[in-house]
Amino acid sequence: MRVLAAILYFLFILFLVLRTYRRLSVEQRQELKQPSVVMMLVLLLSGFVLWQIGFIMLHQWLMHSGAVIALFAPFISCVIGWRQGKIKGRIVVMYMLLACVGIGAYILIMNML
Repeated sequence: MRVLAAILYFLFILFLVLRTYRRLSVEQRQELKQPSVVMMLVLLLSGFVLWQIGFIMLHQWLMHSGAVIALFAPFISCVIGWRQGKIKGRIVVMYMLLACVGIGAYILIMNML
């Protein structure tokens, strides 16, 4: 039953993403095709889906790995943008600190439960 719920959840998320993409204009679709945006969206979505599947199936390691992937997605996207010269180094450091704070908060919250 849990596996079926996880598969249905994944298919529902995929449906919503594809429906939203089809509604975008041509200019907005071109903006989404930049490598930094694609990397961040893929990592965020996969992280949240892994977290939810781990939560549904009661697998702690899957839930934790999904949370870490989702929290580091903006940082990785900033590094890609920084290497392309679109983002300053200070912003990358700020995102790295925010990712570390987010992971620390996640660990604290999970230890309280």
